[in-house]
Amino acid sequence: MTASFFEFEFFGDNQVSPSTGTFGQPGISDLHYQDAFGTGQGFEAGVYYTFNRYLRAGANLVRETAPGRHTAGGEFPQGITFDDFHLQGLVLAGQARYPLGRFAPYVLLELGGARISALSADTGSGSFPYWDSTHVPFLEIGVGSGFRLTSKVALTFDARVQDTGDTGHPTPAAGLVSTATGTAATMFSIGIAIDLH
Repeated sequence: MTASFFEFEFFGDNQVSPSTGTFGQPGISDLHYQDAFGTGQGFEAGVYYTFNRYLRAGANLVRETAPGRHTAGGEFPQGITFDDFHLQGLVLAGQARYPLGRFAPYVLLELGGARISALSADTGSGSFPYWDSTHVPFLEIGVGSGFRLTSKVALTFDARVQDTGDTGHPTPAAGLVSTATGTAATMFSIGIAIDLH
């Protein structure tokens, strides 16, 4: 295979674990992502160029969501309900693979940047802004395999570890409770690759 092709991947991290990490005001809340949000889902859509049968690289658009939860603690002893978590990103991706018949085991690496969207919350007396949007680094590593269905179409299956860094705990802007920080998650991915040459 020597031409570029589109690869559309849909994946969720709920098969392994929800996102982990802390946010909030240090010493007051230090809320955990897994307490504030449920297991997430997402997708990637990207274009790859195949250099040879062993190496290919490209760029992916990333989008992920996780449902908000009700939790209590810190400065919210009576509880707080978070809106859904949203992340969008653009990453460069690379794969090293070793074709074995219709299978093609591979390792993958994705590097780029992402934006955690602004978040609102509710303590029972109305919704209020909790944090503003934040830009974070994005890293994924994983292992998997492709399975060729036809000369043009293949399925992909892999397991990934994702990390969006740790932006620390900067002082939130006026009118906000907290600042979004980086998260980590483990997920399974299943997708389809379409060869366009």
